[in-house]
Amino acid sequence: MWKVTNEKNKRYLNEFRKKLIDPFMKEILNYKLKENKFLLFSNYLNSNEFIFDDSKELLKVVISIKKDGKKIENYIEELKKKDLLYLINQYNIYQKQTKSLDDMNYNIVFEYVDEIYKTIFSRFFYQTFFTDKRIWHEINSQFSNYNRLEFHHNFKKENDMSICPYCDIDTITSDGNVIIEHYMPKDKYPFLAMHPNNLISACYGCNGSHGKSIDYYIPITSPFKKQIGDEIIFDLDNTNKKVILRSTCNEEIDNYIKMLKLKEKYESESVFNILNNKSKQIFRLCWNFENMCNERIDEILFEDYLLFKKEPLTFATKSVYRDIVYYENYKRSLSK
Repeated sequence: MWKVTNEKNKRYLNEFRKKLIDPFMKEILNYKLKENKFLLFSNYLNSNEFIFDDSKELLKVVISIKKDGKKIENYIEELKKKDLLYLINQYNIYQKQTKSLDDMNYNIVFEYVDEIYKTIFSRFFYQTFFTDKRIWHEINSQFSNYNRLEFHHNFKKENDMSICPYCDIDTITSDGNVIIEHYMPKDKYPFLAMHPNNLISACYGCNGSHGKSIDYYIPITSPFKKQIGDEIIFDLDNTNKKVILRSTCNEEIDNYIKMLKLKEKYESESVFNILNNKSKQIFRLCWNFENMCNERIDEILFEDYLLFKKEPLTFATKSVYRDIVYYENYKRSLSK
């Protein structure tokens, strides 16, 4: 819901792409073109025909790393057996999707990515290399200590944020309750598994199928593009003790709500109770300041308190506060 940036982490992740992913993808095609000349990718890597000399030492480390008993070089040899036009098509998908996300376009139509590439990008690049000091050191000797925890610290500090940017319900203050979340699921978009515009620090409740749909809906927007919470309306259902979400007839926002399962999250009675109590506190202040102009009340309530991304349910509280019906009901309850 909160609009966020990821500039500090982008510095690291863009270097990862420049030094590792881009050369890796291009050299697989070059290796395929020379398959009759080199028996193994390691032979090609050590030859004078290898194009990306600046990445040679890094890729030597990359192909030596094992996961579940297999090295990346084993997967490269499996890719070499595939048709050249097929590999070119996969490379084009990688380029097209990466360019779209560089441009903050999240309406990327699903295209099939080979299971081998999916394994390399998800299980090696993201799961393993993200925390491998050797990899980061070869990318840049100053990056040796970069890892997931550093990602979170950078993200939270840059956005001055303690609340989950997805749901605005749970906190991400504790390192134990924060996860690097792929906005576009890496199972469907593995080529974007390490893209900085696809990685967000989110609470545990918004990660995985328990907190997020396995489907990706388009058209859609992203917290990197806009403050989505400002375009969601929250209604207190006092009868059923739940909070009802709706958008202002915006399909992109509707799909965001659907993908993050926000309606289900906000239907929790505990969320209703927290929001109800927060609303009463604000209405109590409004009662005390009733002769004050609305602009000054807004300043006191929101500029000095709610907009610091520290308190949960900011957008829901704002939405309820803006609806005069709730305030009038509150005043009537006091007069009884």
